[in-house]
Amino acid sequence: MHTEYLGTMPEAGKATFAQRFTTRVDQVKARYPHALHVCLGDGAPWNWEFFATHYPEAVWVLDFYHAATHLHTAAEALFGPGPAAEAYYERWRTTLRDEDGGVTRLLRSLLYYRNRAPLSARAQRTLDTEFNYFRQHVQLMQYADFRAAGLPIGSGVTEAGCKERV
Repeated sequence: MHTEYLGTMPEAGKATFAQRFTTRVDQVKARYPHALHVCLGDGAPWNWEFFATHYPEAVWVLDFYHAATHLHTAAEALFGPGPAAEAYYERWRTTLRDEDGGVTRLLRSLLYYRNRAPLSARAQRTLDTEFNYFRQHVQLMQYADFRAAGLPIGSGVTEAGCKERV
């Protein structure tokens, strides 16, 4: 595995970045034509549209940290801030990351609590948003499978590099 940092100044539409990025990836793919390519991103639609256009053959992975953040928001919507939310979060974070079908099992749990817990209108809207986030990204959250194949599930090293000043 190899990590490179490539960036541009912020710009509407990200055209400069997209051009630089695709050029560099094309160079790498030409050098390693049989390598497995992984596209790792957060839940922003732009990422997945970009991947679909340029890298439909790659394995796509939703960054685990971003998924865990959404899980924490869902836990607090269900239980309010505190020990119950933290316990739910820790249990399901581990399940999501380590167990086959973890995201499907999480969705069933969220649905169970959504239908049985007395939630405020605001908590219900938040939980619906988070439920839909997980539902829409099921195929991108097969973390146990990705890890078993030796694939990365987090973009933390890249994001940390983006915060460094040269």
